[in-house]
Amino acid sequence: MIKYEYKIIILQTKTLIGIKPLKEGNDTFNELGNYGWELVSVIPMVFAGGTPEIRCFFKREIKK
Repeated sequence: MIKYEYKIIILQTKTLIGIKPLKEGNDTFNELGNYGWELVSVIPMVFAGGTPEIRCFFKREIKK
């Protein structure tokens, strides 16, 4: 049976009008990919009165 571990990265955006590419997100994603992490889902979140954010979910196989 394959087992996975999971990681959530939260990127905060500065505006409610659209999401622009974030350099720190690209650098982080490339680094995670080098360590075997796979991006499996992205969910934009907006909280009342809060800063909009993007939640990025990663997984990678646990090596035995």
